[in-house]
This record gives sequence, structure tokens and C-alpha cells, in this order.
Amino acid sequence: MPKTEHIFHHPNEFVLESGGLLPGFQLKYTTLGQLNKERSNAVWVCHALTGNSDFTSWWDGLFKEDGPFDPRHYFIICVNTLGGCYGSTGPLSINPSSGKAYFHNFPMITNRDVVAGFDLLREELGIRQVHTLIGGSLGGQQALEWAIQKPEAFIHLIPVACNAFHSPWGIAFNEAQRMAIAADATWKENDFRAGQEGLKAARAIGMISFRSFEAFGETQGEKSLAKLDDFRAASYQRYQGLKLANRFNAFTYWTLTKAMDSHHVGRGRGGAENALKAIQAKTLVVGMNSDILFPLVEQQFLADFIPDAAFEIVSTPYGHDGFLIEFERLKVVIRKFFKRKGNFSMKKKLKLGVFGFGCVGQGLYHVLQETQGIKAEIKKICVKNKNKSRSISSEFFTYDKSDILNDPEIDVVVELIDDANAAFDVVKKALENGKAVVTANKKMLAEHLEEIYTLQKKYGRPVLYEGAVCGAIPIIRNLEEYYDND
Repeated sequence: MPKTEHIFHHPNEFVLESGGLLPGFQLKYTTLGQLNKERSNAVWVCHALTGNSDFTSWWDGLFKEDGPFDPRHYFIICVNTLGGCYGSTGPLSINPSSGKAYFHNFPMITNRDVVAGFDLLREELGIRQVHTLIGGSLGGQQALEWAIQKPEAFIHLIPVACNAFHSPWGIAFNEAQRMAIAADATWKENDFRAGQEGLKAARAIGMISFRSFEAFGETQGEKSLAKLDDFRAASYQRYQGLKLANRFNAFTYWTLTKAMDSHHVGRGRGGAENALKAIQAKTLVVGMNSDILFPLVEQQFLADFIPDAAFEIVSTPYGHDGFLIEFERLKVVIRKFFKRKGNFSMKKKLKLGVFGFGCVGQGLYHVLQETQGIKAEIKKICVKNKNKSRSISSEFFTYDKSDILNDPEIDVVVELIDDANAAFDVVKKALENGKAVVTANKKMLAEHLEEIYTLQKKYGRPVLYEGAVCGAIPIIRNLEEYYDND
């Protein structure tokens, strides 16, 4: 499914929190997938400080068919932030009032200004409610601010590696980076290349806060004890500075670090605690255990004051940058969040995806159809034989297992096929995708029970198999519920 890029134009004056204004602005954004008829499947991504709207280039693992936001089912959108250098209005843009680039005259912006611009685009797209708002670092700050500004506009919120207000520690790091830019003799010039050497030094300073002591030791340690100069850690810093300078801009870096410094959700709202209580979205707060720039105490603060928020810690040696690296761990905690009790309280019934439609599959279908009070219904049935005549409507059937395994609406996979290896593949993928499993496959259980047990623990989802034991006599539940104390 192709990504597409778009431009949103706001032609009117835009008053900023600082009191300045922009005589109109534009936002460049990237989308993947399609809005559904109800326009209820939007996933809005807010990027980090030096990120861009091409979310597949830095968070690709979350937006694939095997990720928590499958683009076949969701409409994913990410906007280049106001003040940036990737197509949205920023310091290098032409000021229509003067006909020249803003450069040093670009007005101060805050996260509140950024998300106010995002909200104008949301309204333009006709998205009444965003299914999930997710962002990391600066993007996480923006997501929090937006969820407070427009609490009714978001169903789910996932702020990652961020905070309610920027700390003195974080501001000090940002100021050190701006001092490096200002020390560049070219910085005072009105030229897009101004401050480029200073930006290299700024990025090197930033890298120290983005990674951990352990990460530098693991990736940049020396193999030779005889070395006296040109250490790997030194060349790594120079490389990171050059890489950013080749794709970014010192004016934008200055503007966005200032926006990060001014971040405080409690400003004018009676404090951060009071502001966070206004969030209505079901919230998952995620922190990186080795993050020194946004330490876990800041995410714990968010979880303490956002109503009924879940808090997950990702174990990583990579420090703050872990939120951009640990795709697999992020996928697990996000799937777990969406399976929390209450996250889909609007659903009246469990949605089942069934593999196989033999005697047991047909029996399950008829039991669900004929028994009142069972809060479960079959959404799709995966079968192999396309030519076989069947007793129910063809709309129930699919021949592609991913139609079930990657469908976010399906809660439970019921595996009723006779091929043990194929059955295990189905069970494994279902657990990886955050779905509960029911199976009746004796051979598959006999050959793969240890692996299934490991997968259950890893992904936090149940595998039930009472129907495969003792000729379906309910012995396991009796042992669990009635004889566990004995």
C-alpha cells in the first residue's frame, strides 16, 4: 500500500502563544492506508525533534501488516511539525509579508501552537475522533498537549519517552547545543547554511543524552588497548554531527529545542497534575528504563495523574533512543494495551476469527448462532478449499490467514485445522499480534506445548485447549478452579 504526501494550507493569520503571529502557514504530511466510511480509524503520529512525516523511515515496525497498526485497517497520518524544515512552514520558509526567508526572524513557537495547527488539519480532514494518538520524545510532548487541548478528539493516547514539562536537566542539554550553534561564526548570517558547523557540535552534545553509558560501551568500545587517539566514540560523534548537518538545519534545531524547553502542560491550567486529569483518552504511557534525558520518574508522573493510565517500561540498553530502536518490545506493549479490559468497551461481543470449518467449526458456528446470551460472534473463517460448497454465506470466508491474524477487531483466534505445523504457525502469529487463542489440535499441542507456553508468557495472551484434552471432558478447569488449593 503506497504512502502519499499532501500539503495543507491555512491562509489566515495564526496567532501564537507568545503573542507573535504567522500570516498563514502550510503543513506537509504523509498518509498510509484509507479512512473508513465512519472516519474512525485514524492513527495520528507525532514525530521527534529531528524526525519527519515519513513515519515508515523511523517507526516502520509499528505500521506494517504484522504491527499493531496494520495499514490495511488503519489510516495512519504524520505531519511535519510547524517550525520544521521538511515542508511545513519554518525558519527557511518565505515570509509573505517580506518576500524573504524568515531565518532569525521566525517567531517563537510552542507545542501548543504546533498542535493547534494539527487540529486545524484534523478538522479539514473531517476526523471527529482519532482512534490513536501516538508520539515519542518531542512528539510525545505534543501528543500530551493535544490530548489536553482537545480531550474529546482522541480515543487512545500513547505518549512514549516524554514528560509533562521539560526538566532543568533537559533544558540545560538544549541550551548547551544552542550555545554550540551560536559559537559558529556564520550563525548571524541570513543563509540556509548558517550555523552548520555549530549544528554538528550540537548534535554531538545531544547524542550523549540520547544514549546510555552502557550503549556507548557496547557499541563504541575499543578492541585494542594500544590505541592513543582517534577513538571509536570520538569518530562516532563526528559522524553523527555530519549526518544531521547533511539533512537538517540549524535554524530549525534552534526553533524546536526552544519549543521543547517551553513545554509545560500545566501552564495556565493550575499545574501539570490538574492538566493531566483533563485527558479523556485511554492512555498507555511508555518509558525506556535506561533513558537519562526523559527518566522513568517523568513517565511515572504522567501515569499517576492521567486517569486510569497504563504504564509500561521497555527494557533497553539504548537510552532515550530506545524508543526508536526497540520496535519489537514496543509492539508487544502496545498490543497488550489494546487488549486491556475496557479499551474496547464499545464492543458488545468478542470478535472471533476461526481457522477451519469442519465438524467442529460448523458446530461452533451453529452454537453461537442459536444460543442466546453468548457475547461472541464469528467475523471471519479461514479455509483452504475455494471450491467446496458450504452451508453458510460466502461473506464469512477468507483464504488468506492474514485477514484474521492482522485484523485489529478480532479478539480471539479459534484454531480448528488438522495440520499440526500449520496450526502452530497460526497460534504463534496470533499471540505475536496480541490475540487470545483457543485450539482443539492435540498433535500441535503435543509437539509444540513448550514453545506455546513461552509465547504465552512473552506476549501476555492466553491459549486455551480444554477441547483437546480427555475427549473434551472439562478436567483442566476443574483442576485449576476447584483443586488448586488441594
